[in-house]
Amino acid sequence: MTKPAAVCFSLACGHAAEAPATTCPRCGKPMRSARQVAVLGAISLVIGLLLAGGMAAIAWRLAPGMLNPGVPGADGSRFTGTAAQGRQALVLFASVAAVGVFSALGGAWQLATGRRSRALLVLMLLALAVLALNVWWTFQLFPS
Repeated sequence: MTKPAAVCFSLACGHAAEAPATTCPRCGKPMRSARQVAVLGAISLVIGLLLAGGMAAIAWRLAPGMLNPGVPGADGSRFTGTAAQGRQALVLFASVAAVGVFSALGGAWQLATGRRSRALLVLMLLALAVLALNVWWTFQLFPS
């Protein structure tokens, strides 16, 4: 599969043109050049890797204390919440990391193919919905 010269910005259409174009011949929406698609893919890839890697590092560092609150040997002497709150915080970190993973995969797909992946976009939107639910639930467990 060769990379297209231009791709329709509309996900509903997604038409790929072999020649540069400013508007889609199918739906009339703006087209993105191969360079624009690659830049957006690279940005998505970098942001996704930073989110996924950052959240994994934070979770790895904080997990022993959050899962064992009040236990000095497990570094839980500094965490003042409950074990349930610690678990929920780690689930929240994992939700952010999942958004990062799907963002990175979508960016890598764009770089490799020159097109956006509807399936990866849907997965990232689902991960964002799960993240929103986890944010809400975390606020329920951590009263102000």
